Amino acid sequence: MTSNAISFSNQYEELLDCYRIREAQAQKKLPFLAQAGFQPIHFLTVSWPTKLKSIEDLKNLADSMHENRKERWLGRLEKKGGGLSSNEISLMGTVAERVGPMFKALSLPAPGASLINAFFNLRMINDIFPKCNAILEIGPGSGWLSLLLALSRKRTLVTVEVTENFYLWQSLLFKCFPEIELRQTLDGYLEERNRTESIILHAPWWEHAELRRMPLNIDLVVANHVVCEMHEHSLRYILKLATTCEAPPQFLIEGEGDQRIRKWDVAVQIFREYGYDFKSIEIGVFLFTFNGNLEATKTSVATRAKEKLSLHFATHIHSDVKEKEALIMKESLAEFHKFSEVVSDTQNLNEEFLNWLQPNNKIIRQMWEF
Repeated sequence: MTSNAISFSNQYEELLDCYRIREAQAQKKLPFLAQAGFQPIHFLTVSWPTKLKSIEDLKNLADSMHENRKERWLGRLEKKGGGLSSNEISLMGTVAERVGPMFKALSLPAPGASLINAFFNLRMINDIFPKCNAILEIGPGSGWLSLLLALSRKRTLVTVEVTENFYLWQSLLFKCFPEIELRQTLDGYLEERNRTESIILHAPWWEHAELRRMPLNIDLVVANHVVCEMHEHSLRYILKLATTCEAPPQFLIEGEGDQRIRKWDVAVQIFREYGYDFKSIEIGVFLFTFNGNLEATKTSVATRAKEKLSLHFATHIHSDVKEKEALIMKESLAEFHKFSEVVSDTQNLNEEFLNWLQPNNKIIRQMWEF
């Protein structure tokens, strides 16, 4: 093993140990609902590996999720203003120079479709959002887009990754670029908004769960190939955060993601519940924009929660089967949690909800007597 290979192997081991220690500490503090909501539910459903067994597993991540699509993305770039521009070719050269030693030392395959796809998205973001300086990327995958965004202009990138293997790969990749400041925490995020150099705030899933404690001070949310794969709690969580911003950011989505967990029309409806309308920019590319009707958004979420709970009681309240009653109660409590957490004016609306629930208090107590 060469000295470079030993060095990168040591980095990998340190990152892996640190990740698992921090994750274990976070799991002791976070409620089960948060832990469930920020897990890679789609990957777990389709048996896609999310944990690294050894450093050799990295070879599966450098060009992942876009296998055999290189020609497709080169074709999309050609249609969007020709092939790579001189600036993009220069950027490609910088990337190759920086990552070359790691790829060679670890015998990794050269990036192909994933990197070309990242250039497609970079060009699209620069064209549509020329003044966008603060971006939240949900599910960076192989990490190339976040990297290009940080290298091409002075930006603040907040990246959120819920899988261990991709997070560790992204960490190794980002560390190849000393000109980008890398932090593996969101601490100090609010102070970083007007920096003069690029920074990547690389958040693991448990840090994502803490975003609710700070304003989501960003210009754009990028969520490529993940919206239909996210846990519903996670999707609603980020939409709630977006609507609490003084100027709710737009969502740019290139690729809906696998639809075994959630169909695209269902995802669109969830966005609409939070006041977001969408338009298709081109094939497979969507832009969601907040329509400004925040009060209607609050009302629709609250009404939906109460109507669903009312239906539970009307349908099942006389059931003699304790198991069904327990299930109904758990669903009702989940709706109450979603109701109280999602709507910003929680105090007044919680009181309204509890007053509405008051006539059923005796029945609720009986349900828990088993």
